[in-house]
Amino acid sequence: MRSLVPVFVVAFSLTALAQVTKQERAGIVNFSKVDAVVACGGATETSALDGLAKDGFKCVINLRLATEANANIELNAAHARSLGMNYVHIPFNAAQPDDKVLDQFLAA
Repeated sequence: MRSLVPVFVVAFSLTALAQVTKQERAGIVNFSKVDAVVACGGATETSALDGLAKDGFKCVINLRLATEANANIELNAAHARSLGMNYVHIPFNAAQPDDKVLDQFLAA
């Protein structure tokens, strides 16, 4: 079974947190919206980034390992940047967690 490490999508705004709602979104596994500007999801196809940018998201934080099938880190990073989004890749290995990953995530 393929392990899907979440890809976190974050936009910057001063908005109160609302209830998390799971939504169907083409090209994103397990997409859930936290509020109008913060969402999270699993494996994300490059083409799905267009919709995220259109909806006002400003940053993608990808926790997948580059060695995962169809991770497409470089392609997704280039496409996100072409859409004016920040793209941060913080590889997270669930089998060998590293405290530095949390620090990097919080800094992003």
